[in-house]
Amino acid sequence: MAITAIFAPFIPLGLALLPLGWWSVVFPRIAIGILGISLITGQVLRIPVFGQAGGLLLSDVAVILILVASSMRVLQRKQISRTATYHGLLLLPFLMWSLFTLVIHLPSMDTSVSIISISYLFRLTSYLLLLPALLLLFQDPLLRRFAHKILMGATVALLVLGFLQILILPNIHDLPAWVGTGWDPHEKRLVASWLDPNFLGGFFMLMLIFWGANARWTIQRAFLIGASFLALALTQSRSSLIALAAAGLLMSPLLVWRYVSAAGAIYRKHRILQIVLVGALGLVSVSIAGWILGDRLVGTITHDSTVQLRLQSLRAVWQEFASTTALVGVGYNSYQFAAARAGLASDFSLHSRAGVDNSWLMLWVTTGIPGVILFLLPWTYGLQQTWRRFLSERALPLLAPLGCFLTLLIHSQFLNSFLYVHLLITLSILWALSLSTDTAS
Repeated sequence: MAITAIFAPFIPLGLALLPLGWWSVVFPRIAIGILGISLITGQVLRIPVFGQAGGLLLSDVAVILILVASSMRVLQRKQISRTATYHGLLLLPFLMWSLFTLVIHLPSMDTSVSIISISYLFRLTSYLLLLPALLLLFQDPLLRRFAHKILMGATVALLVLGFLQILILPNIHDLPAWVGTGWDPHEKRLVASWLDPNFLGGFFMLMLIFWGANARWTIQRAFLIGASFLALALTQSRSSLIALAAAGLLMSPLLVWRYVSAAGAIYRKHRILQIVLVGALGLVSVSIAGWILGDRLVGTITHDSTVQLRLQSLRAVWQEFASTTALVGVGYNSYQFAAARAGLASDFSLHSRAGVDNSWLMLWVTTGIPGVILFLLPWTYGLQQTWRRFLSERALPLLAPLGCFLTLLIHSQFLNSFLYVHLLITLSILWALSLSTDTAS
């Protein structure tokens, strides 16, 4: 019965995807458009799956369509990218290791638990393959420009939804029943359709870096950046603001060097003055964000109840699992079941029950230290390629992947954000746009 309940939703979904997949192959813009729409719908549209509080999202469908469209382009030999190929190949060691850590634990799992864990490993595989797939598709300048417009439209839509939500529904414990249960009752925080202010803050954090690196300073672009920062502040996400500020400080010497060295001797003094003004504007922005955060900012230092709960959770996971899972882990996506056996989790209806508030500890617990190292391999290769191109071309957009990765790396020390699907989609799109053929020009 459990197996039937798990697979029942996939049959009509698979039948519906057949014609949609065909049209996505012929017109990849359809797949890219659905991927953008999935960022807008966030956590609201779901297909229930047995035994899980989450279920399938529109983004799960969109990612599959992108993979199908890019695979057909490779088979037709219309586009073959060396960077995309190497990135995809470097994913294989992590995926094979994750499957191995899961297989060796299957004898101790129920059938339904095994199926759920394996299904989510396939899900993670599709999301990790999204970046090389987009790198292939974005070799077409028309598709890249279309994706850029879709991303801008998705950002504007989330801004509008977020501002409307905080005015109309400031306390999300009043959510209608059809949205589902198990969400944290965030009060007076901007969540939009993602229903989590910290992950949505991560989205605006990444978008600020991308728009800042790619900005042609028009009134519309300045308005978009300003609105995104306001939305980030209204999420009251301390983890997002800390990650953005820390990454900015770490990258500031590189940014200053690039900006000053790109000017002639006559204009360097002017650019130094501009840097001082931007720094002053940054301090004002941080002050405004601090004023909006109020007691929550003070709580970051004084350990408020939220911080205490996270520290207790991380300490419990470390004490229970870290020493015994250093090599092979408990198996990918099997944390929730291992935590239940250890008495650390009991309610599977909660949306936070399947993870730890730290992506790297989560990977450690589920796939061991080798899993953490292998997970970083393709991203390290991508950063190395980006850095080489930046040294050669000195194009500011090429710093966007480095800034986004560094910021999300810091952000994921407080949340399981590096494995959060919508942030993985956002990071992949921004990375692929920055590295696509004509970005530097």
